[in-house]
Amino acid sequence: MRNVVILAVAAGLVLPTAAQAQRGPEDRQQARAEAQAAARATLRTSPRADMNTNARADREDNVREARRDVRQDRREDGREARQEARQDARQDIREQARRDAQRQVPAQIRQDIREARQDARQDRRADRQDARQDRRADRQDWREDRREDRRDARQDARRDARQDAYRDARRDARQNARRDAYRDAYRDARQDARRDARQDYRRDQRRQYRDWRAYRQAERHAFRRGAYYAPRGYYYRPVRVGSLLAASVFWGQRYWIDPWEYYLPQPRYYYQRWIRYGDDVLLIDTRNGRVLVVYDNFFW
Repeated sequence: MRNVVILAVAAGLVLPTAAQAQRGPEDRQQARAEAQAAARATLRTSPRADMNTNARADREDNVREARRDVRQDRREDGREARQEARQDARQDIREQARRDAQRQVPAQIRQDIREARQDARQDRRADRQDARQDRRADRQDWREDRREDRRDARQDARRDARQDAYRDARRDARQNARRDAYRDAYRDARQDARRDARQDYRRDQRRQYRDWRAYRQAERHAFRRGAYYAPRGYYYRPVRVGSLLAASVFWGQRYWIDPWEYYLPQPRYYYQRWIRYGDDVLLIDTRNGRVLVVYDNFFW
């Protein structure tokens, strides 16, 4: 039963409020008063009017809350009505002031205002065009700067590459030169050491052999010099002591023989020299080509 009473009070409060949205302030007040009277009448005619004190207190609380809600709705409605009235009044004042100003402003002033507005629009249009042109110029400058930066970067990269290549080439050349110099020096040192060792060995062996015959008998491989090639246009022909060689090409440098290498006697004069002639060895006078000594079948 208590729930029925509460629903009835709520319906009585809601229905007048919905109806007030379509009526004026006086109708809304009257509707609220009727809703409150209906709520009180409903409470008085309740079949459970003789409820205990707690139930009566609950009903009073419900009624108090309903009254509070009604007062709150009334305040909100009044506030909204006042705000709408103020807004309407302001709008009316503005419209009236505008109409009065239009009536009072002369035609020349209106023309001046119109021209000023037109000038302002033209100025704004010109400003927008200038702004667009400036943005276009800025974009073009930015593209040009970026193009120049890329070109400079490519040039710097090429220059750096050339410098690196030149530097690498110089470093490689220095390294190769040092390596070649070290290799040549090492090879020359080895060759010198070997030559010195051979000379020392020959010098030591020279003390052991009496002459070239004893040396050839002990070291036969030293007398294998390969084939003999006569000068162009000439051929080998056996000679004896006192003979004359046909041309000086027979005692050229390619035919010289080192007497120390083969335990030959040392020439007595500077113009005498040992040469190879076929498989023979001759001691000649380089001034006229006369044969002074002949050792036949000296080489194998």
